[in-house]
Amino acid sequence: MKSQTVSTEMWQAQLPEDWTLIEGTGSSIYFESPDGAAGAYFLAWRVFGRSLEEAVQDTGASERRALPETEEGQWEIVRSSAQDDAHQIDGVVEYFNRRSCYRIASRILGRRGYCVRLAYHDYYCTRL
Repeated sequence: MKSQTVSTEMWQAQLPEDWTLIEGTGSSIYFESPDGAAGAYFLAWRVFGRSLEEAVQDTGASERRALPETEEGQWEIVRSSAQDDAHQIDGVVEYFNRRSCYRIASRILGRRGYCVRLAYHDYYCTRL
């Protein structure tokens, strides 16, 4: 499968060639697969007045509070990990709503006073 490189001054990612930019305003960008079955959200920001660890933790908490409403089923966390050292933080969380077949895989990276969040949404996930 061919891929395309998408990037800003703060991050770079590979997506399938046929994914389309649906929305992009400033530091927030959304791409979607041609069949609408999956999407990728990218958000980047500069951290001011707090540590990277606090910024990543706050973002994770906000993300959990803002999980999309579904008509049925509950969200569960199927994977969660965090690694940090003196210079960077890498947090990963996967959410799954089995009854709605909706999966979100989120990764938040913090480094040198910046954070980048990628959230991959699989709207018709039949298995983990």
